[in-house]
Amino acid sequence: CFCLTPQCRNEKGEAVDWFYVYKLPRERNHLNPLVRKGVAYMHLTPSKLKGGWIMSDLAISDPRSMVGRTLAPLYQDKNTISLVYNDQPPATEHQPDLLHSVAAMYSKSKKGQMRIWEKKYKKFKLGDRYYDDYDL
Repeated sequence: CFCLTPQCRNEKGEAVDWFYVYKLPRERNHLNPLVRKGVAYMHLTPSKLKGGWIMSDLAISDPRSMVGRTLAPLYQDKNTISLVYNDQPPATEHQPDLLHSVAAMYSKSKKGQMRIWEKKYKKFKLGDRYYDDYDL
């Protein structure tokens, strides 16, 4: 049995103990094109605590973003089985089910994705490709 624990990475690819990322909501008339598209995020790291939240120049879906760099190891090995979990409750009948998830377990083989068990998620874009159901 082998466990892969991704290391938190900043936008320079350097290891950090932790980070907070806040994805900004989409605002169609905003001056920032990333906010208009709904892919803008702000971040906070241990070394930048005094300066407060920093607006990233990258989309949250960019492989160079903090999320992209941190999750990169999950994309590299097609033979890795992973469990991804988020404790956000599922949407109710009156709430949209945006990025809220419960859990997903998946496995990749050389022939492609083989889903074992999953709940539905919104597509997540990393680089030029959309990953359905957080199909890492």
